[in-house]
Amino acid sequence: AKCKEYLKHWVSDRKNTTRIEQLQPGEWFIGKYKEWQRGLQTWRTKQSGYKTLVTKRAQERAAKQAKRAAEAAAREARLKAAAAKREAAAKAAAESGEAEKEKPAEEPPAEAEETDQKEGEEDEPEPD
Repeated sequence: AKCKEYLKHWVSDRKNTTRIEQLQPGEWFIGKYKEWQRGLQTWRTKQSGYKTLVTKRAQERAAKQAKRAAEAAAREARLKAAAAKREAAAKAAAESGEAEKEKPAEEPPAEAEETDQKEGEEDEPEPD
């Protein structure tokens, strides 16, 4: 009994570890393998297309955000420039007001020019 068991184990071990050089796949296996390769190629193509689409969307989203940031920076710069211009005009008006007190007969009133400038600034549309 032990001898038969040992022989059975030895034969099965040999079958598992012995390399068979002349073994060739059959037609059924070759057909199934080719079918698997076609399916795999289809899956890879679909995956590649999806990755390309995701990358393209991410690039478009990044470009859109960069454009918004640039527009916001430009808008902020215009607002700062307009505020600085108004501040300079107010300072000039204050200085010309002091000069008028000293020399009232020489210069025409600067307030009329100042209101014309402010009205011209209001006509420009505010960027969104």
